[in-house]
Amino acid sequence: MTENVRGTRLFVDQVHAAGAIVATPGALSLVPDLRPFIRRHLCGDWGRVGRLADTDLTAAEDRDGAFATADDAKLNAHAIRHGGRTLSAYNVNGGVLWIITDGIEPGGLASEDTVTTALLPEDY
Repeated sequence: MTENVRGTRLFVDQVHAAGAIVATPGALSLVPDLRPFIRRHLCGDWGRVGRLADTDLTAAEDRDGAFATADDAKLNAHAIRHGGRTLSAYNVNGGVLWIITDGIEPGGLASEDTVTTALLPEDY
C-alpha cells in the first residue's frame, strides 16, 4: 500500500498524505495487519495522542508550532497545516505501536520524501 502521486488520498476522510508506507519487523510482529492503524493515523485518529477533531490550536501554537507547545496532538495539527511530521500511538496486543509520517508538506500534501513508518517505540 503506497502512494506515489503527490496529494493522492488512500481514504476519503484522510487528513494528510502517506507517502511511502513502511514497517519495521517489530511492528509487523505486534500487528500483522497494519492497515486499520494506518487508516486511523492518516484520518486524524492518533490513538493515545488524541484526535484532530478534538484538537484546537491557539494563535501562538498555530504560528510557532513546537516553540509554543509540546502537546503531540497540537504538533500533529500544526504539521498538517504547515508541514512536518505526525505521530500516533496505539495500545495493541499488549504492546505499543507508533506510526509516524515525516516530510508532510503544508496542507497535508506529500513530497518526494514523505514516508509513513509503523514501528515500536524501541525501534525508534
